[in-house]
Amino acid sequence: MNIRYSADYSYETGLSKLTSELYLSDFFSKRYYGNISTNIVFTIVCLDQSVKQICQYSRLQNRLNWNIILNYLDFVSYSEQEKKQNLAYEIIRSFDVLIKYPKLNFEVDSIKRDFVLYFTKLKWITT
Repeated sequence: MNIRYSADYSYETGLSKLTSELYLSDFFSKRYYGNISTNIVFTIVCLDQSVKQICQYSRLQNRLNWNIILNYLDFVSYSEQEKKQNLAYEIIRSFDVLIKYPKLNFEVDSIKRDFVLYFTKLKWITT
């Protein structure tokens, strides 16, 4: 299983700098979460309007995609550390979407626990 992300943002949000610090494959490549064949991709977007979260599973590509939607007006007002903390917790919380796909057999609690560990090591959050 691969865990990857993409991001769609404007310069003002500071997301570019934050996402440049994320090296998920280094930390997660040797981890096992129940399903080794399905790839996970989340997209981080920062918008100034309310938008419904999109989540899609493609059997053909064996990939699960979803959006993490951050509130633009709130996010641009945060300090850099607040942005890191907010983004970390939004990413961790977003893995709850896996619960909607029980047939994919993901160990959601293990994934979330490892993301807490990952962001703690980056000093984005404290436990």
